Amino acid sequence: MARFIRTAQRAFPGEDSTGENVVLRISLLVDISKGQGYPDMEFLCSAWPDQLEIQKVYLLNRDKTIINPYMGRDLRRKKNRKLQRTLDDYLEERGVNNELCVFLHEYMMNKDRIELIQWLGNVKSIVQK
Repeated sequence: MARFIRTAQRAFPGEDSTGENVVLRISLLVDISKGQGYPDMEFLCSAWPDQLEIQKVYLLNRDKTIINPYMGRDLRRKKNRKLQRTLDDYLEERGVNNELCVFLHEYMMNKDRIELIQWLGNVKSIVQK
């Protein structure tokens, strides 16, 4: 069972303060549990606008403490391609894939717009009083 824990570092395509066009990511933690008697797996991922990138994988006790001090391999390195593909397939089978990244970026763009409209409405009501 896959469970999304949280997203952070919302960021979208656009110009930065230097005028350069940048493409940023959404940080994503995905916990997967097989149930009683098995440790949980926690995937630290980057959701780019069109693809998922697994950065680290941790084994966790049920209380969410790391099982051992080894913090996992850096899966972004080229020498880990076979392991990366295996973990990508594992997440893909659970619906955590590139299509989810596209959805998350669209969702966050709409969420920002909705929050801006609500904020503008609040500002308008204060100014009009």
